[in-house]
Amino acid sequence: MALLTPLMQAARLKVVKERPYLASVLYALQPVEAPGLGTFGVDKHLRLYFDPECDKWGVDGIASVLYHEVNHVLRHHPARSEVCGVGPEEMELSNIAADMEINDDLVAEGIKFPVTPVVPAMFNLPEKLFYEEYLTKLRKMATKVTIVVQGGAGPTRGKCGSAGGNP
Repeated sequence: MALLTPLMQAARLKVVKERPYLASVLYALQPVEAPGLGTFGVDKHLRLYFDPECDKWGVDGIASVLYHEVNHVLRHHPARSEVCGVGPEEMELSNIAADMEINDDLVAEGIKFPVTPVVPAMFNLPEKLFYEEYLTKLRKMATKVTIVVQGGAGPTRGKCGSAGGNP
């Protein structure tokens, strides 16, 4: 098991101080250092993958991404993607749908991310839909065009690990 960097530990503490109800989940996540990942990700086994280079986001940026990742766990995205029949070919599409379900709420809450997060407006979709609704709409779009997130994948942008529906 790896240890989070000091900045990441400070960011985790910031999230816990602002949202104490998330403490048990945040401290249950097992950190796994993943150099070159370029972001954070969680899986269904409560592993938190992190790239130490993400320290460049500072405490506030890291805190926003940690808050986002915890939402994948709390919203049970791995189980929901399984129920929706998401296969390996749809993992990234599924993660984008899950990210939209989370990000529209967090943006409305005033959360500032280190990069522009994927939100429903990027795909001309309404806000406040559920993961399953976004997935259905993205599947229909994907039969017509290739889904590409403007600015590329990254934190809160379709690369969140298996708890977000990604490998």
